[in-house]
Amino acid sequence: MANQFLIKNTMVDMRALSAAEITALTNGTYSGVQLLGYYQAGDTPTPIEYYLSTTTDADNGGSVILVGGKVLEHKFVGNVNIRYFGAKGDFIQDDTQVIQNALTYSNRDAVSSVYFPTGHYLITDTLIPPSDCMLYGDGNRSHLEFRHEGALISKTVKWMFRLYNHKNISFQNLQLDGGATTNRLPVSINNPISKWNVDGAEFLIYFNPIHDGAVDNISITNCCIKRSWSSGIQSYGRSAECYPHPLTTNIRITDCYFTETGHHGVGFNEVVNATVSNNNFVNVGRCMPEPTNMYGSGLAVDCSGGCQDIVVSNNTVDGAAGGFKCESHVVPVSTSFPDGINYSRRIIFSNNTIKNLYLDSVMGTSNFFIIFYGIRLAGDSCIATNNTIVKPQGHGVLISNNGSNCTVSDNKIIEPQRSGIEVGSSEGFNTISDNRIIKPVLQGITVNGSNTIVKGNMVTNAGNTGIRLLKGDNCQFIGNTVVDSVGDGISVIPTGNFTCDHVDVVDNICYDSRTGTDRTQLTGISANAGSVTNVKSVNNRCFNNINTQVSVANSARRNQEIGSNAWQTQTSNGLASVAGVWQVGDVLKNVNAVVQHTDPQLKYTYGWYNNTPDGRNFIPFGFLGEYTGSGSPEGVVTARQGSRYNEINESGVSSIWIKRNGGGSIGWINVFQNAAVANKGLVSQSSGVANSALPNATDLASAIALVNDLKLIVNSKLQADRNSGQQVS
Repeated sequence: MANQFLIKNTMVDMRALSAAEITALTNGTYSGVQLLGYYQAGDTPTPIEYYLSTTTDADNGGSVILVGGKVLEHKFVGNVNIRYFGAKGDFIQDDTQVIQNALTYSNRDAVSSVYFPTGHYLITDTLIPPSDCMLYGDGNRSHLEFRHEGALISKTVKWMFRLYNHKNISFQNLQLDGGATTNRLPVSINNPISKWNVDGAEFLIYFNPIHDGAVDNISITNCCIKRSWSSGIQSYGRSAECYPHPLTTNIRITDCYFTETGHHGVGFNEVVNATVSNNNFVNVGRCMPEPTNMYGSGLAVDCSGGCQDIVVSNNTVDGAAGGFKCESHVVPVSTSFPDGINYSRRIIFSNNTIKNLYLDSVMGTSNFFIIFYGIRLAGDSCIATNNTIVKPQGHGVLISNNGSNCTVSDNKIIEPQRSGIEVGSSEGFNTISDNRIIKPVLQGITVNGSNTIVKGNMVTNAGNTGIRLLKGDNCQFIGNTVVDSVGDGISVIPTGNFTCDHVDVVDNICYDSRTGTDRTQLTGISANAGSVTNVKSVNNRCFNNINTQVSVANSARRNQEIGSNAWQTQTSNGLASVAGVWQVGDVLKNVNAVVQHTDPQLKYTYGWYNNTPDGRNFIPFGFLGEYTGSGSPEGVVTARQGSRYNEINESGVSSIWIKRNGGGSIGWINVFQNAAVANKGLVSQSSGVANSALPNATDLASAIALVNDLKLIVNSKLQADRNSGQQVS
């Protein structure tokens, strides 16, 4: 009977081998035991064979079975199916230990993957996965649900998977369900977080390295992460633990679905080199923050407390307290943290869509969710770019404390309930560029920090000022467009007792697109205050604002040596009427000086320049003249002496006229010589010279006399031409 197997239907049957069967195995009558199923024949994918073994491994209910003092072993190679270790997946049997047995066994070179087949697996305690292994299933049909009876948060905390000294692990196509029903607990003075009675898993996957890089190269793909009472995935160095905390490295979270998490979908602390991309976050961040900080949790992705080099891209957030943030944490001063800050650095949030952020009115609460941003940058050299943010509770993008060298660019921010973009960091050197901000409740862009560049942004229908500088020196506002704000277009007037110095306002366009009483934008550019100094305002185009187009105090101006201040406008009205704003030589460029314009005066006028200190006398000028028409100005155009008039003949020859003398409309002369006109140009007429009275010569004597007479006449003519300016003296 060599190579014959003893056949058993179930694991219970195999464990009940008789003494005779064991003897038959021992003497070689049977090569081994073939097991047809675990709980009943056929409930495992295929029969497997067990052989007598000398292994010292403990009975694990799957690979190693102790029977009658003998050891039976099946060596799994490549893949391990948890059904072979006794997992039922009926959500009645607690499968925690049998799954852990399979995971523990798989922590060996011969095993590369652990398979969770379709089923609903009841988990009641933390699982420890193997390194160098893939854990995978059948998508949402492979459902692991955690059950943990309620207990005070300060006493009992459990996670579904904990990684502390694990590398090269992949989670794929699994539904990880924390089972929490307490992930929407409001906080009050009488109900602090420490008193919460929580159930379910705190985190579904928890990175808790024992040293730098102990948790490394982890990927989570095509998984559903749901119902944790705290974050779905968390790398967490608790503040109570000594700093510096160990770093988690090389994490990839892609194509996952997060929902109903109490705090973050993904919460990173002290993570280096990570990617979070192509995920969906739906109704995450359901818990209220502690009232002591009033910022709290509840984000799709949080990269804080020493995170570095993380890319969060192409994700969709549909329902959350906030979108994303990177934050630098205050820590004890040490050699590792000499300034007491654990900075997050080089975090990039790009190409994400954030919408349906929680509002108090929607949740039926008062100040329940107090997260005032779609994206928050509070680290060094962090970036938010090409994101779409729809109706955040507060700011679209917030650069807050410890945010420096950050860039916010090419984002589309729609109906933020506060500012579209708020720069609230005193660290400075931040850049806000090429963003589109639509209908912010307050400002489109608010700056509260020095060395800030605001460039190429477009703000429409702001409920307050389009772009506002509240405090900060050495700031630049370049090439922005502000349309239809309720207030000023661009304001660089500091708030309160703050001051601003050295501010550039260049090449901006500020206007109201509407007419009459429908207009709401008051002033195009406003910098007329004693608290702002050294303003460079050049080549701004402001028109159709209700009050003043541009208002910059004389005391604030600088860089006059580079030339006159230049603005662009449709008319000088509203500019020239503001006393104390303009300096001699300031220039207004006419945006209507194009051939398509029907008004000749606007069509051919290049602009206006100011020739009085109080700005009340703007004079038109241009390559086609101060005044323009299609006929002679004489007796028609009233102008001061010295004015210029352009006679425009689109199909013929144009002429230039100068108002040489007189008042009113009389005294114009044509600069160009024209035989049909009595006046011969800008020079004086030469004196008249009489013709020779001598008769024609008939002989030598009369010829000499005639020549001498003509010589006198010619000399007189030449002298008269010199006197009139028609000849060089």
